[in-house]
Amino acid sequence: MELQINLVTSHHLHLQAMRKNVIWTVIIGWLACLTTTAQPLCNILQYDEDDGVPSSHLTQLLQDEQGFMWFATWNGLCRYDGYEFQTFKPKVGDGCHMTTDRIRNINLLPGGLILCQVDTEYYIFDLDNYRFRDLTDQERQHTKEYTWDYRQSRSLLNGKHYTWTDSHQTQWTVQGDGVLTYLHDGKETEYPLPVSFKTLTFVATDNQGNLWAIDYGSIYRFSTRKQPVQRLAIEPRAEVKCLFADSKGHFFITTKDDKVVRVYSSMDHHLLGYLGPDGRVHQSYTPFGAAVYCMYEDKDSTLWLGTKPDGLFRLQPIGAEAYQIAHFTDLPNTSIPHSRRRRNPCSLFPDTIRKTAMPGADTSSLPRTTS
Repeated sequence: MELQINLVTSHHLHLQAMRKNVIWTVIIGWLACLTTTAQPLCNILQYDEDDGVPSSHLTQLLQDEQGFMWFATWNGLCRYDGYEFQTFKPKVGDGCHMTTDRIRNINLLPGGLILCQVDTEYYIFDLDNYRFRDLTDQERQHTKEYTWDYRQSRSLLNGKHYTWTDSHQTQWTVQGDGVLTYLHDGKETEYPLPVSFKTLTFVATDNQGNLWAIDYGSIYRFSTRKQPVQRLAIEPRAEVKCLFADSKGHFFITTKDDKVVRVYSSMDHHLLGYLGPDGRVHQSYTPFGAAVYCMYEDKDSTLWLGTKPDGLFRLQPIGAEAYQIAHFTDLPNTSIPHSRRRRNPCSLFPDTIRKTAMPGADTSSLPRTTS
């Protein structure tokens, strides 16, 4: 498995896993240290039933407010969280009268509701409880306008094309037959693609600037950049779960299988050491002892590590390469969106950390979210 890491402007870095060939390397694009190339670069990831997509018949796609990608299939509603695909279908007791899992269209409505067209009928999938339900009488009166007013995707059928501008201000155009072009120095240039498509049907851009597309059998993610990449070998081989850069000039790579947190210098990318359970960075290979899935840094330079299934860790700096560690396992349910597992935080938000802090702890330094 090859792992593709994309650098974004915040401290958070997003990870996607490429399938097929087993090449245990991490690809990191560090903007400040690499020279730009004349030709923009596009990386394409392909997902199908081998990766957990529930059906080869894909009909629509969208992104919700939490950043999850959703796909309508003929075998249920499918969510991709950046790590894996999960499929949702009505359950006994939900009070939903869906008679088939063949979803033909989806639209994101206000309030965290996904409108699902199932054959000729419509149903609601509620993102608050992850359950299907029947439409109310009022909702049923507006299904046609919902379908058009809240559609995120664009069609590539019947010779149509879609043009978007990536985060580097490069303009790209994709056609239904898979031809990809970009605008460079006022000239439209075809981009050579490493994969061939059947017929791209619908596309949508996510809030990271990636383009997602579906055809009859696969999901594709187009990720663009202007920098070449440097490969860092991860030894021993392990599945990477998180890449994070702090404000002190470090970046962290966490791996699941060996429960290790590797600490690197962002200046020259050399390995500084391994974060141990004692809070010190060790020169020799040392497991942290918990599989870290996400990280967050507050304005006081305190690091927060979300693990699975070992709860939340707080790391307060006490030196150049040392931290005082506190461990929290009794996480409030409200702090973990869309999860009933109180010890498995896979995403961290400031309000999550505030609710999780120990009774009486001063959390005034944490940034507050605003709606």
